Amino acid sequence: MKYIKICAIFIVLAIIVIIPACFQRTGQAAAEPVMLAEKPEGGSILAEILERAQVYENLYDDDGESENLKNTVREARRLSLSVSPDESEIMRVYSDFNNAETIFKSRWLAADGSKPRNPNIIHNLYINNIKCAFDSDTYTFYYTMGKKPGAELKFIFDIENLNGEKVFAEISDGNNSLGWKFAPELNKEYKLAAHTSVRTFEYKIIFIMLPVIQINDIEIIADDYGNAVISVTDPDFEYISFGGEPVPSAYYIESNAGIKRRGAMARGLPKNSYAIKFWENGQNKSVRLFNLRSNSDWILDAMFIDGSRMRNRISTDVWNDMSSPLYYMREGQEHTNGTRGVFAEVFLNDEYLGLYCFTEKIDRAQLQLDRNEDELRSIVYKGRHWGDVLLFRSYQDYNNNSSWWNVFEQKYPNPRFGGQIEWSPLADFIRFFVESDDAAFAAGAADYIDIQNFVEYTIFMILSYAYDNTGKNLYWSVYDITDENLNKIFVTPWDLDGTWGKSWHGGRLYGHEDGPWMDSEWEHDTELFRRLVLTNAGGFADKMRETWARLKEDALSLQKILGRFEEYFDLLEKSGAWDRESDKWRLGTIDSEREFAQTWVTARWNYTDNLIRNRLHEVWRYAPDPPAPRRRR
Repeated sequence: MKYIKICAIFIVLAIIVIIPACFQRTGQAAAEPVMLAEKPEGGSILAEILERAQVYENLYDDDGESENLKNTVREARRLSLSVSPDESEIMRVYSDFNNAETIFKSRWLAADGSKPRNPNIIHNLYINNIKCAFDSDTYTFYYTMGKKPGAELKFIFDIENLNGEKVFAEISDGNNSLGWKFAPELNKEYKLAAHTSVRTFEYKIIFIMLPVIQINDIEIIADDYGNAVISVTDPDFEYISFGGEPVPSAYYIESNAGIKRRGAMARGLPKNSYAIKFWENGQNKSVRLFNLRSNSDWILDAMFIDGSRMRNRISTDVWNDMSSPLYYMREGQEHTNGTRGVFAEVFLNDEYLGLYCFTEKIDRAQLQLDRNEDELRSIVYKGRHWGDVLLFRSYQDYNNNSSWWNVFEQKYPNPRFGGQIEWSPLADFIRFFVESDDAAFAAGAADYIDIQNFVEYTIFMILSYAYDNTGKNLYWSVYDITDENLNKIFVTPWDLDGTWGKSWHGGRLYGHEDGPWMDSEWEHDTELFRRLVLTNAGGFADKMRETWARLKEDALSLQKILGRFEEYFDLLEKSGAWDRESDKWRLGTIDSEREFAQTWVTARWNYTDNLIRNRLHEVWRYAPDPPAPRRRR
């Protein structure tokens, strides 16, 4: 009995000492999750093996190393289908896979220092089914992560080699391989080592955030459309299909297309703008990109004249925000009297071209005009050059057999494709303007034009100082010439690089931030808007004051306009696109552009506010006197 008591005492002591110790060790293990993370749950281990194996699927050969790696993958797949796989078996397969992977990779890296370097190893590089853009001048690949970078990415390579060689590639930061999954740092330059069995080369790869547009397989870009293959990568917009065809990735599309140079003066600039038309088998292909409209025709705007690379985009954004629905728009119908666009970085035949704005076009579809299927109803004209008719100084007879009248061109219906020509809506208005006295003009102007549209455009021109858009660089349209209630002329602005303190040739306009209300030089001065204001035609001046009072608290508030500039400056700076564009085309500093825009816009806004509220009766003072200098065409 004595011995039993002694044993019982020892048992109690053991319980008191050992159990707390066990709890203490358990607590330590729980406090060190990093150690446990190296041995994840069985299911996640198997999932990792199957994911990592995808890196090597395009590299397998009929050899022992390939077969050994494939066997471990088969084992992992078998275990992943098991209801309750044994943990020890999982860890065995995991160890076997790691060993097989090391041996398999060594065959590509063996004797790497003695392999000849050849930059043609990679013809096309795909990561997760998305084609990387390539700049052959710097041997640099670019992969866009979208506007929310920082996410962890898997790197499953698919590499095209012109000789049919298999290529093993891996990304490293210095001398440290980053493996098959990591979170790339925005705009950081990484090494991309590519190896065949007999050659090697070290490229660079940079991860960016703006959409990427690649234009390839084109020999020369001329004034007429030439064949090309265009691909677009945009992680911020998901594609289910493209032009009715399935897509290789939700964020990547590729299509046949046509491309040509565009712009009159812009064609002579170092950085060209382009018109793009998507097509397939000779037929236009309507596509929707970047959550914009669905259409076959698009523009890549180089924005070369504007040192900030954003004034055209900001101007159109402001116009879209401030303009009222047009008179023919039905309730609930999407209101569009301008273009929308998205900044993107563009590559042409493996050359980095820089920052562009991918932009909608002004055409029948954009303005939602009539198709003119049974008779002529809708018409669009464009002011192409400067001239006295365009500036409402004189009238000239027209000829409906010509697509040109003085310096105007009929754009829709397109005469080149059999569209009927009709100049009377525009010509009748200009003739009425020239031949009427002020009283008649004030009483009758509303019979010809959409007064509210012209009011808003006048405010827009004053505020942005769009002096190169007083008639030229402007679309003049009519919805239905057969209906007196739907036949008013309305305008749509275009080509707005020379705004917000910049001139049409790219220089800064000092002294214009606080006057004049429009350009006082003979070349640009139009009689139209001044007369609309001074005669108060259709209540024009009154509507200007009312409209400005409303808009300056919302769409045209100083804070909102400055905010647009800041938003785009921040985007271009953060994305790295500004630095790359500057390296390519020698921009000024972004801080200088920010400061100029903020100072100029603030002064101009205050001037506009005072002018419209208190000084509209004074706009006659800015009328220039002839003789006219030779005009820029």
